[in-house]
Amino acid sequence: MSFAAARPARPPRPKRRRGALGPTIVILVAAGILLMLAANLWTEVLWYRQVGFTEVLV
Repeated sequence: MSFAAARPARPPRPKRRRGALGPTIVILVAAGILLMLAANLWTEVLWYRQVGFTEVLV
């Protein structure tokens, strides 16, 4: 008596789908960094305008 033939064949595994969490986190971090840099630059522009030294930025 052989048990090797009695095992049913496994169905093929479906391909694992990659999630969108990783790229979403990367995009959000990059957007946050760009927002902080833009806010810093805008603050500098406003300050230099206030003291009359706008040509320093150029």
